[in-house]
Amino acid sequence: MKHFKRNVFILITLLLTFLVVGCGGPSSKEEAQRIDKEYYQSTKKIYSDYEKTFAELREKYNDASELDIKFAQIADSKYIPEISKLKEKLQSEKLSSDLEKQKISLLNLIDSFNDFFKHMALLKDKTKINHENFMTDLEFIYTNIFDNKLKYENESSKIILGKGTYELNLNNFKKIHKGDSYLKVASLFKMPGQLTNSNESNTALIGHRKLEHYYWEDNGALVRIMFENDKVYMLEQRGLK
Repeated sequence: MKHFKRNVFILITLLLTFLVVGCGGPSSKEEAQRIDKEYYQSTKKIYSDYEKTFAELREKYNDASELDIKFAQIADSKYIPEISKLKEKLQSEKLSSDLEKQKISLLNLIDSFNDFFKHMALLKDKTKINHENFMTDLEFIYTNIFDNKLKYENESSKIILGKGTYELNLNNFKKIHKGDSYLKVASLFKMPGQLTNSNESNTALIGHRKLEHYYWEDNGALVRIMFENDKVYMLEQRGLK
């Protein structure tokens, strides 16, 4: 009888321990807040430090070439290792399936910043750089950072606040004007667009012309915009409220 009571006591103790451990862990919201604080805010801090460092270097070096080389060295020795370490740490996180989209979108954002610092590190040797291609690639990287930031903030907000951040609505659509940039439009919607088609031409009559077609779609609403030389040229919407 004593042996039976002891076994029951052990079983109850184990069950209570299981319940405490099982119910006492952080919620998806708490984990999402932790991920945001440890990784997203840290990523923003690294970029803020870059902006501060770059501003200080601009005051110190009058020669543009010397400035570029110095900053490229710092990007290579400081920012690339910092952002890479942050990525490795996030990759090792064992998170619930509820946080998978938040994690993936944040990893994509960190990768975008890593691409930026790697691109800036190329300035160490300008003899290997085509200036026009360098600036075109830099513009693409900036846009990618912006898009991935919007995607992350939307996924994170869904878990932390219970709703996303996208604002694809009629009020914001009416704020778009011919000549606006893609970044202006995406900022209004707080949502990245999807590029469906892009082509460039160069004729004696018209000159250089780049046409890009983007669309935004959310909750049954759709916006299509054609950009000419990076400026809004034509737009249409369906189902906006």
